[in-house]
Amino acid sequence: MKLANVLCTDIGGTSFDIALITDGRFDITPTPDISPFHATCRSSGSTRSAAGTGSFVRINPNSNRPELGPDSAGARSASAGPRAVWRRSRSPTQRRPGRVNPDYFLGGDIQLDPERAYAEVERQVARPLGLKVADAAAGVIELFEQTLRNEAVGRILGKGYSPADYALLCYGGGGPLHVAGYTEGVAYRDVLVPRGRPAFSAYGCACADFEYRYDQTIDMPILPAADEMVKAGIGMMVTGAWLGLEERVAAEFREVGNRP
Repeated sequence: MKLANVLCTDIGGTSFDIALITDGRFDITPTPDISPFHATCRSSGSTRSAAGTGSFVRINPNSNRPELGPDSAGARSASAGPRAVWRRSRSPTQRRPGRVNPDYFLGGDIQLDPERAYAEVERQVARPLGLKVADAAAGVIELFEQTLRNEAVGRILGKGYSPADYALLCYGGGGPLHVAGYTEGVAYRDVLVPRGRPAFSAYGCACADFEYRYDQTIDMPILPAADEMVKAGIGMMVTGAWLGLEERVAAEFREVGNRP
């Protein structure tokens, strides 16, 4: 099956990443941001929101309403998928206890503590809101999935398209667990969950085409009063820089070819 229009959604422990493929093409960002820095390498034009399966839940003291993130419990709370509590974690994540199998998380290598999750949801969420624990936990999940739904649909509508023209591709550690919730009521053409979904992004990186970009920076001021000799000298500088870069590339390829 070949699809031309795909909305890619990746739910990890700390974020919800979205990328749009339209007519088989995806956007390229020439200078992506990494924290406060601009990178010189190109990357796909994906967007990221701070809504992951390990995002902290809190009650805003001013509005008395639950909020998700942007901070995350991280790996210490098994943020790649569970919403119960890892015994060494200091804080519960936002999933209702019982949503995952506490006896077989990560094949049973990590033990979860549903009782502690229940107690912390009651203390931090249910009691301040005056709700039962089950209702509070279900409300948090609904809020989480509604946030994801709005982000995904907004990415398509913001480009002037309709969700009905796109298939949604769901992956990541928390994607399949929430895909029914954040696609509910949205008329996507199809919803796809690939095999090997938790490692889907890593698999894509490993199988992507290899690309190496070479750059050479030179300082060559061209003044308005520059004569022909000066311009010829600048031309020689450009030629020399290009030849040097060409030799560097050739040397690296020779080195790769000589490796066992």
